[in-house]
Amino acid sequence: EAEMWNPPTWFLSALTFANGLMPTVVLPRVASLSKMGLRKLLTALTAVSLLQKMSYSQAWQFYCRGGFVCKSSSPHLWNVTRF
Repeated sequence: EAEMWNPPTWFLSALTFANGLMPTVVLPRVASLSKMGLRKLLTALTAVSLLQKMSYSQAWQFYCRGGFVCKSSSPHLWNVTRF
């Protein structure tokens, strides 16, 4: 099963996007946050990261023991969890 985007393509597009926004938009806003704002940002980023991991494990049906139970009938779910 081929993916819609192969790994080098999505990585390079994400890297290009991040490199364009990081110095001009993201870093100045993060630098201007207060200590409480930084804590809230860390909490939000941690929550988003956990949601992505849970979404990935549900899409590919991984369970607590780490075994691969069955192949997903819809491979496009992997692309949804990545982007």
